[in-house]
Amino acid sequence: MFIKKCKSIKNGKSYYHYQIAHSYRDNGKIKHKTIANLPHLSESDISSLIRGLQKLQASPLTLKQAELHCKKIIDFAPIEVLNHIWDTLEISTIIRQALQNSGALVKIKFDLIPYIKLLTFFRLLNPGSELKLSKWFLNIYFPELKVLEYHKLLRSLGYVMRIKNEIETLLFEKQKDLFHLDVDLVFYDITSTYFEAQGPPIAKKGYSRDHRKDRNQVVIALAITKDGFPIGHEVLEGNMADKNTVMNMIDILKSRFKIDRCIFVGDRGMISKKNLQYLEEKGYKYIFALRRRRLIESREIIEKDPGKYSGYRYTDIDDKDRFIHYFEVCGEKKKYIVCHNAERALTDLEKLEKKIKKINEQIEKINKTKQPSDKIIKRFCRIYDIGRFYNYGLNKKGNFYYKFKNEAYEYEKLIAGKYILKTNEISLKAEEIIIAYKNLARIECSFKDMKDFLLIRPIFHQNQENILGHIFVTVLAYMLERVLERYFEEEGKNRITAKRALNNLSEIKLVVNELEGRIFGTITEKTKEVEAIMKKLGIKNFTKTYYLEKKEVRLPPKAKEKLAKYDICSR
Repeated sequence: MFIKKCKSIKNGKSYYHYQIAHSYRDNGKIKHKTIANLPHLSESDISSLIRGLQKLQASPLTLKQAELHCKKIIDFAPIEVLNHIWDTLEISTIIRQALQNSGALVKIKFDLIPYIKLLTFFRLLNPGSELKLSKWFLNIYFPELKVLEYHKLLRSLGYVMRIKNEIETLLFEKQKDLFHLDVDLVFYDITSTYFEAQGPPIAKKGYSRDHRKDRNQVVIALAITKDGFPIGHEVLEGNMADKNTVMNMIDILKSRFKIDRCIFVGDRGMISKKNLQYLEEKGYKYIFALRRRRLIESREIIEKDPGKYSGYRYTDIDDKDRFIHYFEVCGEKKKYIVCHNAERALTDLEKLEKKIKKINEQIEKINKTKQPSDKIIKRFCRIYDIGRFYNYGLNKKGNFYYKFKNEAYEYEKLIAGKYILKTNEISLKAEEIIIAYKNLARIECSFKDMKDFLLIRPIFHQNQENILGHIFVTVLAYMLERVLERYFEEEGKNRITAKRALNNLSEIKLVVNELEGRIFGTITEKTKEVEAIMKKLGIKNFTKTYYLEKKEVRLPPKAKEKLAKYDICSR
């Protein structure tokens, strides 16, 4: 008995169908007898039929009849967990809503959401260029995309940037509902990221936090809640001063996020008379650190007598116990807190003595050379920070002179280990003000994560919209990371970080097998660590078997050439 493929021609077209036939001999001739007619079947349908008939006969497949081929092992569990968080935040629904509200839905001829999701997950799990993503895509379980088209991947960055403000607003509302976020405190800071090439039009040379003054850069301004959840971000011109970014963010918090009352917490680079006045006009309170050296206000506040300082023990964001001394100065509308960290003071004094020693060595070197006064002045000018500790110049006779500033030196010793906080919320206790400012470290951790863990740089795009989209996806990835960590906060000092959780989850793989033309995957066994993570996240057991389809990456010719060294091509 066998399955017979038959061909028939009708109106000049060929049609195929199948029959179950029986072979027999009649007078020495081999003849076929039709037992049953079958409709059109694919090869996989025929394989299924054969397996079904063999089951009825209670005869399982042997390796000779059907061989199982293990094709490869791909990443699975981290993608599924991030999918769970993505769905919890309803990000797909939010993106669709933002597209509808913007009227851009009809202009996009492909589904944007799988590409944005893929880019965000990639930034968390294996950050790199979009070309690197093409290789990574073939080695992960991501059933939402069967074909990855490179030009759509790039275009999606530009499209998402056009609806970025709407997405941030809707996401902020969702996070507030889910996690009961308190926005009585808003932390604000900025960072910069530079470009190897010229960069977009807004990329300009400015103060570089990466110590790359020779590179064009952009400034990234970020506001977060006291729980570390991002509220919104802006990408600004690279030469914009810190204090000039504040008013823009205040307007965004007020108009876009509808935050009517909060305490705005910023570092010493943000403070200016205009900014403080603008915050008060908008009905916001503030906590800022003052510059210790340049402001007369700071010099008047610092208390020299250590006996007048009170002690305060607190736990920082890394769950480490800290101790600090503070002195409180209250006015009618303003309050100042002078904080002194004894450990930091020792470090600052050590650095001060090293700096003075280095300056004196350089002065000694200059004095040994017999040069005219005008040349000596030029050499003094080149000594770093000399103006802080020495007065120098030419006297009436034209002779060069220099004199050590004892008063400046004593003031440097006085401010070692100290910082000064200023607020217009006088109802706050000194301890509450200190903790609020210390929590500003969260935003510094956010920037560190985006630069080190999520690798916001290097940025390989040249199109400005794509660059801004790349930064937005990085902030979105940071938000998923923060949500993931939120589930483990109850564990206190022993809590699991997002990075550790994703590393543990990466041990669960999907083994891709092929059996008679059909591709399916089976997951490896879970470890105790993974079971604990899944339980904390509220994820039930993964399905054991997954039916898969072949994936394809479509790259333009130039991209194929670039990826030749990675041995990547369309399949």
